[in-house]
Amino acid sequence: MRAAMPPLYTLGGLFVLLILLIIGSSNLGALPLSFRTLWHSSFDDIAWQIWLNIRLPRVLLAILIGFALATSGAVMQGLFRNPLADPGLLGISSGAALFVALVIVMPFTFSITFIFYSHVIAAFIGGLLISLLILSFSRRGQGRLSSLLLIGIAIN
Repeated sequence: MRAAMPPLYTLGGLFVLLILLIIGSSNLGALPLSFRTLWHSSFDDIAWQIWLNIRLPRVLLAILIGFALATSGAVMQGLFRNPLADPGLLGISSGAALFVALVIVMPFTFSITFIFYSHVIAAFIGGLLISLLILSFSRRGQGRLSSLLLIGIAIN
């Protein structure tokens, strides 16, 4: 029988893999940027500007968003002690969908720069408001987990 790897080795290997994926995915795009191209060009070159100002921030933001989603999912699953818990359990997804539907149906006028992000912003605001509503109702019910769950299902 083979012994399991220590957690430190596993985390170290995953960290190295993450760094390699950051570097590799930052070099993929419409204009292929190889390490050789970046190594032989100056920092003022257009290749470095594309890499530093467009590709690397997108990759780092994707990692940050993935980290936030994984953390929030783990917190919700730990709170309810259920590996199948998700935002739909408390009605947060429904609140986000409601606000997106309101933005689509209501004749709001947005600026041209805001109109592309209006659905995303509406979903965020809807999920946040429903979360705060569920939390405030749950506090009235002595903050028990069962009251939180029942209020979330009722709002859903």
